[in-house]
Amino acid sequence: MKNPRHTDGGSASETGTYSNPIEQFRAAISEVGIVPPSHIEADGAIHRYHVEGDKHSRKDGWYCLHLDGIPAGSFGHWREGISHTWSAKQKHLMTTAERAEHHHRMDDARRQRAELERHNHEQAAIRAKSIFAPATLASDTHLYLVKKGISAGIAKQSRGALVLPIVSFDNKLASLQFIQPDGSKRLLSGGAKRGNYIPAGGNVMEPSRVIICEGWATGRTLSELDPAALIMAAIDAGNLQAVAMNARAKWPHLPLVIAGDDDRLTDGNPGRTKANAAAITSGASLMFPQWGDDMPQSLSDWNDWRQWMRTNGGGS
Repeated sequence: MKNPRHTDGGSASETGTYSNPIEQFRAAISEVGIVPPSHIEADGAIHRYHVEGDKHSRKDGWYCLHLDGIPAGSFGHWREGISHTWSAKQKHLMTTAERAEHHHRMDDARRQRAELERHNHEQAAIRAKSIFAPATLASDTHLYLVKKGISAGIAKQSRGALVLPIVSFDNKLASLQFIQPDGSKRLLSGGAKRGNYIPAGGNVMEPSRVIICEGWATGRTLSELDPAALIMAAIDAGNLQAVAMNARAKWPHLPLVIAGDDDRLTDGNPGRTKANAAAITSGASLMFPQWGDDMPQSLSDWNDWRQWMRTNGGGS
């Protein structure tokens, strides 16, 4: 998908007649890289749908469209955190009354979206408890743990997958992450991710500092390297900043560190870029793996660094 941006356009005549607004709306969805639904219901309500390319069971696409007055709507993708608005008439061509009505409708769509998201999060939290509670503690012989050279920590296991708790800063279970033996990952559908984290280890009662990283395996590695610190896995680079801001609010006087990934082979190096942004906004310090000249370019995180050092005689 393309990067999120605001969409406010489409073609319209200045006489107030609009040719095929549903197709214009569909084109606006396609323009930002989201596959639109096969059928669009223009009733002013939020509709969810399966986006081609997503996992079959997920309905992360959503839209809201009305055709009365100036056709307008909003759309996005839950998992990607994408949200856009659209209008058949550009704002600079609207009258004052039309602009006020457009803002009112967009506000209403935002309220609907927020209510639906809150409901989804509540239901996902209930499902998370029903899955996590009866699951057995993971064995250190799980293939993913062996591959990463880490211990299970708080991980549980169900149907062959590791089950990791995603918790809020008031220590409530919000969602789950599942990791298969081959390393493939998925999140519990509908679960709240933004600003929440996976506990990865360390000193919970009296931490010397708080370290935030992307993935849980990286977090488990860091907990071995610095057992006096409290380690949090933000799940992905896009969630680093929200977790860092929440951590800063909870522990304003503790040293805060962002342990970033270094995605050297990925265009734009999102690991380093997002880590830098999180550190700036939260007032945290930064640390990245230091690569030796003989280390492969494919290595990107602290677990990669640790594994290479072990294999090549640089550490136990």
